Amino acid sequence: MAMRWEAFLDQVEERGAYGTSEEAERAARMVLALMGAHLVGEVVGGTGCPLEATASPMIPQQEPRRSTVGMTFEQMLERVRYEGAYTTRAQAEVSVRAVLAALGRQLTGDERVELAARLAHEAAVTLTSEIPAT
Repeated sequence: MAMRWEAFLDQVEERGAYGTSEEAERAARMVLALMGAHLVGEVVGGTGCPLEATASPMIPQQEPRRSTVGMTFEQMLERVRYEGAYTTRAQAEVSVRAVLAALGRQLTGDERVELAARLAHEAAVTLTSEIPAT
């Protein structure tokens, strides 16, 4: 079942307690783009993800920067804080957790497992913390 972008943003807005849908969309685009920059291959471009049609344009399709150490959750928070111009780490964490939790509710099966395996442990826990919507 495909999820509409607007419905995904509604979930992000609710989870992040944003004042406007524009704030929720900014957070969603930033976190998804950051994740896409560090994911490899099929997780980014060919998952059949319910949001793929609308989310794919904001997730970079080029090969990500590879390193011997993946991005830690703390690094993810700092990047979102910096790139999102959040004044505190706590604000960035709210955004990251809201987007990951909303995305995790939309993914099932192999896509969910593969994406979680490619994320830092704490990000993966947030992504998989709730039962997917059916």
